Parts: sequence; structure tokens; C-alpha cells
Amino acid sequence: MLTTTDRATLEAALDSLGERQPAQWIIDELLYARIDEPPDWSDGWTPERVDAATDALGGLPARAVAVDISGRRSGWDEVRKVTSVLLRQTSSVPVADEIVPTRRS
Repeated sequence: MLTTTDRATLEAALDSLGERQPAQWIIDELLYARIDEPPDWSDGWTPERVDAATDALGGLPARAVAVDISGRRSGWDEVRKVTSVLLRQTSSVPVADEIVPTRRS
């Protein structure tokens, strides 16, 4: 998620979802969330995508909340819950990276 929300508000929203660790939050023992400040624009962000995110938020996003799925389960229900909470409590827009399933040997 890209956001213009201040860090304290983001942290409070993530605190309501899971356990805070030094550099991340663990949510439902399945998701790992972190705040990237500033967002990492180097991976697949074309100028058009940055402009679209800026237009959606009314300003250049100062932060991103990245959520990784551990791979033990699909995690879709948990991702929907996190997305819903962040959309309700912050000024954010959801952004999906390419989803690559993890295969276990």
C-alpha cells in the first residue's frame, strides 16, 4: 500500500493487526508487514505508475506498507483483512506486486 499517512498512524493501524517486532509486524503468524520510508521506486515503477499513485493520493506517497505472505497458507483472507483496515484507518491506495507462488520441496 502506498500512503501519505504519518508514520505514527500507520504504526497504530499495524499494531491493531499484529505483533510489532523491531523491523516488522507479524500478523496472524502468516503475514510480515513493514513500513518502507520512502517507498522503493526502483522495482517496476514506471513514471506513469508513480503519477497514477500520486494522483490517487493527492500527493507523492511518503511511505509504503509492504506485506509478505509466509507461504504456509494462501493468506488471501489475511491480506484482505490488512488491506481493509489500512484503507479504513489511513490515506492509502493498494498496490499489488506480481504474485509469485512459493513451491515447497
